[in-house]
Amino acid sequence: MHHKQKNILIGNGINIKFGGADQYSNQAILRRMFNNIRKGRYQPFFPDCTVEEQIGFFEKIHDVLIDIEHYTPDEPFLFLIKEVERIKKQYGSSKTIDDIALEDYFLGLEFGLKKDDPVEFREKAYNELSIPMLDAIFNDGKINQLDYGSGFSEYISSFDHVFTVNYDINLDKYRNDIKHLHGNFSQYAYEYDAESAYSKKYPERCKAELIIPEFSHVYSNAIITWYWLEKYDKMGKSETDYGLDVFKSLTGKLTILGMSPFNDDHIFLIINQSDISEVEYIYHSKDSMARIQSKISKPLTFQKDDTFWRKIQN
Repeated sequence: MHHKQKNILIGNGINIKFGGADQYSNQAILRRMFNNIRKGRYQPFFPDCTVEEQIGFFEKIHDVLIDIEHYTPDEPFLFLIKEVERIKKQYGSSKTIDDIALEDYFLGLEFGLKKDDPVEFREKAYNELSIPMLDAIFNDGKINQLDYGSGFSEYISSFDHVFTVNYDINLDKYRNDIKHLHGNFSQYAYEYDAESAYSKKYPERCKAELIIPEFSHVYSNAIITWYWLEKYDKMGKSETDYGLDVFKSLTGKLTILGMSPFNDDHIFLIINQSDISEVEYIYHSKDSMARIQSKISKPLTFQKDDTFWRKIQN
C-alpha cells in the first residue's frame, strides 16, 4: 500500500510554550528590543543615528500603521491592498509601538519609501528594523537553549518532513533534516559567508569582514520581512536553500503547530496550491481557529494545544 506522507510545520508558539510568553511573544520581543535600543546596543551598526532617532524610526512607522487609510503605497499591488484591509481591522489608535506585529513594521516601511529612493537608502532602512529585531528574538542565544520536553523527540521522529518558520535551532537537536523556511541564526547569509558560492563568484560583494563577532546572528540567512516574494529573491537566495521546493511538493497530511494565522500568508497560499490532502491545525485560541478557516482551503481538523501537549508528554 502506498505510504501516505506525514508532514509538520512548526511556528513560534512552541517557543512561547517552552520559553514563556514573557520572553518570546511578539510584545516581549519588541519590549526587549526597545530596551536594547535605549541602552545604545545598536550604536555600532548605526553610528550616525542617535538612540532617540532609532526609537523615532519605529514610532513613525507605528503612526503610519494606525492611520493607514490616509497613506498610499508607492506601488499599490493587490497583495498590499489586502494587507491594508487587515491592518485597518487589527490596529486602532490605542495600539502602542510594542503592540505592532514584527512583520508589520516592514509593511509600514513600504508606505514610507518612494520608488526612486536609492537602494542604499532602502537597505539602511531595512537594517534599522531587522538588526535590532533579529537580535531581540535571539535573546543572547537563550532562544537556542529551549527544551521541548519528554515525548517530543519520539513525536517529531514520526514525520516524513519537518518544517519551521522559526530561526532557532532547537528542532535540529532532534533531527538533522529540519527545513528552516525562513532561514536560521546559525547560518550566515551568502554575502557574509566568505566560503559561499556567491562570495566566490562576486568577491567584491563579500561583506564577511564587516561582521561584528558578538552579533554574528544578525548576519544570518534569517529572513524577516512582510512581503514573502521578497523573502527569496534577495542575493540569489534560492528556494532549495530554504526547503521551500520540498514544501511546495508535499502530499498527504500536514500538521501545523504553534503558528499564528495572523501573518505568513505566503505559507497558507502555498498549502492551498499544493497536493496536501488534509491539514491538522493545533490551535491556541478560538480566535485563531476561526481565523485559520479563512486562510486554508484544504479539509481541516483541529486539536487544542493543551490537549496535544498532554498527550505528547505522557
